[in-house]
Amino acid sequence: MAIIDTNKNVVLLKYGATPNATNVVNIEDFVNIAPDVKTEEYKEFDGDLGNTKSYIDPEHTTCDFTIKAKLRGNDKTGANPDTPPAITNLLKASGLKETITDDSDVTYTVNQESLSPATAIVYVDGKKRVADGIVCNFKLSGEVGSCAMVEFSAKGYTDILDVNEANPDVSLDSEALMIVNKVSAVSVGGNTFNLESFDFDLGNDIQDIYAVGLAQFERSNFDAKISLTGYKDSADTTWADLSSQDLKSIVITLGNGTGKTVTLTIDSARPLTPSESDKSGKMSITKEFRCVKDATSSEHFKLKWS
Repeated sequence: MAIIDTNKNVVLLKYGATPNATNVVNIEDFVNIAPDVKTEEYKEFDGDLGNTKSYIDPEHTTCDFTIKAKLRGNDKTGANPDTPPAITNLLKASGLKETITDDSDVTYTVNQESLSPATAIVYVDGKKRVADGIVCNFKLSGEVGSCAMVEFSAKGYTDILDVNEANPDVSLDSEALMIVNKVSAVSVGGNTFNLESFDFDLGNDIQDIYAVGLAQFERSNFDAKISLTGYKDSADTTWADLSSQDLKSIVITLGNGTGKTVTLTIDSARPLTPSESDKSGKMSITKEFRCVKDATSSEHFKLKWS
């Protein structure tokens, strides 16, 4: 019998519904749904040694997996910039709500309401496993000279046994890649920052909800943060900003052109403790911020495809 080939890996995911082949997810690394079965141990003494026994609850079978992909635009033809990006279902499963502006853009902000659970189907060389009740955490990162990356950490419920089913025929997203380079725009408080890398983390607090007739994960809170690492110049005010706790606006724009641009905007970023180091004789600084609600819109941040 042939050994299972992990290169034959397909992931489908849909927010609030069962996915089909059109809901395929671009993946960078192998994705596997490995069941974690609730197990309890106990002892029953019968006059001999070796009295430990165990039982399982097959209905309390959870899974935890990560999906990584390159960040892409939503319509490199420029004809339909209001088209949701391919990762829309993953963004919604992470607690973001979608706003589509006709003929203009697609924007994601924090959904403050309860989430509908997502469902994922993972195929590995003709073996299928389904996970439902899924909620994700979302991370966005970038390094100069490379493509920006998205990472979704998913938690859900699954079955102990997998199913024999052939991998479906799918077409992966081929929109424009969001390369971080010297012409990318990054500003802090309206001033340009010589960025080398950035990391944004939505920081979802995901809890296991398990009761009679109910098995899913729930986002109970979030704590969105961003860190920016780059070269410090003589006019830098990072430490003074920390002392005064001045709120800063942060804008990171990747890509260029209609349907090929992604912008992360944080209107109210509260400074956290920065760190400094030497980099080849130049001062490198990492600025860290917590994303807080904007005074007018109550939005912690906006992620826009345009």
